Amino acid sequence: MSTWSDYPILLAVAETGSLTAAGVKLGMSQPTVGRRIKVLETDFGVPLLTKEDGRLVPTEFGYLILDHIRRMEAEAGAIKRSSATLEHSLVGPIMLTATEGVGDWWLPAVMQLFRADHPDIIVDVNVDIRSVNLAQREADIALRWMGPGTQNSLVGRKVTSFGFGLYASQSYIQKKGLPTVPDDLNDHDGVELYMGMETDYWPIDTDGKSLPLPRT
Repeated sequence: MSTWSDYPILLAVAETGSLTAAGVKLGMSQPTVGRRIKVLETDFGVPLLTKEDGRLVPTEFGYLILDHIRRMEAEAGAIKRSSATLEHSLVGPIMLTATEGVGDWWLPAVMQLFRADHPDIIVDVNVDIRSVNLAQREADIALRWMGPGTQNSLVGRKVTSFGFGLYASQSYIQKKGLPTVPDDLNDHDGVELYMGMETDYWPIDTDGKSLPLPRT
């Protein structure tokens, strides 16, 4: 009984014109090539090759079979290429979590670039002030202001830097005055933007020291 591996042998004989040349091309002996061709002809019940001018050429039915074999060979090559592509590309779904601000302001622009480079990755974004547990697979990737915290099994990477500033309305400045040196902030009020963590300091350093943020 013939097998799938017999079809490339028939193709090699048709392309080279002889059992010996096909054997050399495939790394097989001439008797083995001839035997496998006979098995194919027995299964189909008709000759697949005939001799013309000293060469083996396909019969009419042989040409019909060869058309299918070539398509099979092309599909097999496509499967191999697909496998190689999967080995060297990134595919599949990813759950990404980010805090407000990062998730709704910075992340969309970055995702456009990421999708252009990795179109086969499906990113599900969860914008939440809550710090999810990556160790329990609540998400695959988390964008956080701080490091992994107590989850020591996680790996952290810095992806960008943000700048912070101090802002005030004109009416506030007229009432409280414009601070000219950091220590002037001790006499000023502050409204903190909560980003999943509380801080007790103004977002500036003075000689390596942080200025306390007033609490009311």
